[in-house]
Amino acid sequence: DAEKYLNSLRKELVSSMKAENVKSFTVQWAYGGVKPESYEAHDKYISKFCDKFIASVKDLIEKDQLAKFYSRYSEVLHHAHFCQTKCRSFCGQDGTLNKIRDYILDPSNRKPLVVYAESGAGKTSVMAMAMNKLKDWIGGAAGAKGDGVGECVGIIRFLGTSPHSSDAYKVLFGIIGQLADITGTILQPQSYKTMRALASSALRYIRSACLSLKRPVVVFLDSLDQLQDQFDAHSCWWLPLVLPANFKLVVSTLPTEHGILKNLQDLMPEDAANFVELPLLPDSTSVEIVEKYLTDKQRSVTEVQMRFMLDAFKKSPNPLYLKLLMDEAVTWPSYTEVKDLSLPSTVRAAISALFQGLETKFGLEFVRGSLGLLTVGLNGLSEVELEDALSCLDDVMVETYRFHDPPVPGIVRVPQVMWARLRYDLREYLVERPSQGQTTLYWYHRQFIQVASERYASEDRAEKLHATLFEMFAAEHGIRRSITLTHRRNLHIQDADRNTTPQPMESENARKLECLTYHVKHSLKTVNQDVVKKITYCNLKFLKAKVASAGVDKLIQEANEYVEATGDEEVRAVHDFLTAHKKAMSDPLASAFSIVASITARPSSPNLESLVKAARGHLQETKQSLLIPSFACLAPRTGEPVDVYDGLAFVFGKKSDVVLLASK
Repeated sequence: DAEKYLNSLRKELVSSMKAENVKSFTVQWAYGGVKPESYEAHDKYISKFCDKFIASVKDLIEKDQLAKFYSRYSEVLHHAHFCQTKCRSFCGQDGTLNKIRDYILDPSNRKPLVVYAESGAGKTSVMAMAMNKLKDWIGGAAGAKGDGVGECVGIIRFLGTSPHSSDAYKVLFGIIGQLADITGTILQPQSYKTMRALASSALRYIRSACLSLKRPVVVFLDSLDQLQDQFDAHSCWWLPLVLPANFKLVVSTLPTEHGILKNLQDLMPEDAANFVELPLLPDSTSVEIVEKYLTDKQRSVTEVQMRFMLDAFKKSPNPLYLKLLMDEAVTWPSYTEVKDLSLPSTVRAAISALFQGLETKFGLEFVRGSLGLLTVGLNGLSEVELEDALSCLDDVMVETYRFHDPPVPGIVRVPQVMWARLRYDLREYLVERPSQGQTTLYWYHRQFIQVASERYASEDRAEKLHATLFEMFAAEHGIRRSITLTHRRNLHIQDADRNTTPQPMESENARKLECLTYHVKHSLKTVNQDVVKKITYCNLKFLKAKVASAGVDKLIQEANEYVEATGDEEVRAVHDFLTAHKKAMSDPLASAFSIVASITARPSSPNLESLVKAARGHLQETKQSLLIPSFACLAPRTGEPVDVYDGLAFVFGKKSDVVLLASK
């Protein structure tokens, strides 16, 4: 009876809780119960349980603290600091700033203002300076606490520079939330449950905040092109277009990227005056910028060197180009004559020269591997991922151990300090982004993406890098691979431990689940397709985790893309099965039963056989009494998908000791 009541209680608890709040652990039972001091498996179980418990409690505490405010203090502070940084060396563009000022002070202009220019033209600096000048334009201080409470409220977001400014939902919710915190307004949960609901209610909240504050509210959104395309963000449907008299919205974007500028022009066809193109920098402004930059760096150049640099800038008057020239100029000794100096003539050439200098400083293979991996990674890579992947590239490891043996016998890994030094030199050109629950590093300027792709991730090289990342994300227990260190008298290390971070196949590891299919898609010529199928589409753990993490529709879409690219019949069978059994895939038992009953496994399809075997094993391991098919009794007779058996998931769990699996 005790066991019966315990099982009943367990089922009631699980059924009343959300799936993400239920954590399951499996441990091999031994006589006398759990004994971590006697059994290694028990010790690992206790450690894993405690780690998960501590992480969950910390997460609950953090969520409770954040629940008191809609906006994140760290996010607001990040953009404030970024704004200060961009204003530090700002010069010129008075004409554009005057147009922004006139727009903000004009109560009759009820539409957004759009600032556009090519990449690297200085849009971000102009937006930062406009935010900085608000108190001068409108009058009065911005509040003693710097929270926007004063004669005006200013909010700025440099899109794509932080984990919470890279998708439209988080950006819009962050702005509405900050206004709600300033005014003490309570947001109705239904109004921000989905992107559509948030966009529909945004203007209502803005009007309410403006009415409550009774003073100007100005919002700056820099670089709409940096937003991820999630929620169809680039169509700009979510932006409020008819604004209250005391609310102003200033946005910036590239002229052609993602069609954003054209979309905005289509949304505001009668407001041509609200589109401002950023002009090229005049010569006088470039001199002022260089002088400020050199003062900030506590460096100087000779008059002849200054003239040489400015002459080069005149050929390509782009602020990013000038920044790259100045980075090069601060390395010049004052005694170096102009005839011994050379400067690249374009932005792309300047970026290439920067990369070449890094190769000389840090080593060709290390820089090529680091920047190549960063460029091909999904939304870039986290620092840990990058170091793990670099440790899997043998050519990088051979270069790393040119002058010394690995400090720990049997382990080869790139030292953390190497990437830290390289990142420091590139810090002004990299940005943090969110990606499946993790923070990744990626290029901020598109020219860097283009040059890095050509230099470090050409077609064949990119295939190899994608294959390396697939191997890294696929490794649940780390990677061991032999290596010969040619610079250390051909020192051979058998099964060298790369000391990579374990990547468990769990729904919580959304980054792994997304990256596996992404890197497979870009390395089809390089990776072994049997290995791919065993790890992904013909792997029960992967299917269950992917459905729990991203949903069955996303899994079906990715399987279909794989089939279209390879024509693989085993994955086609899995795709057809998923299409026909969508509802069953949300339940672990129902999905396992459906696989056993619906997929015909033959010796000619070893990966399907492995999938069916794993599903059968899952059914046999459950403590509930099951009717398990001995063959694929529900397999379709033709290649066409069959209807979903809706009754399967409904029947599960109705009795504490017996589960009947049946079809209509």
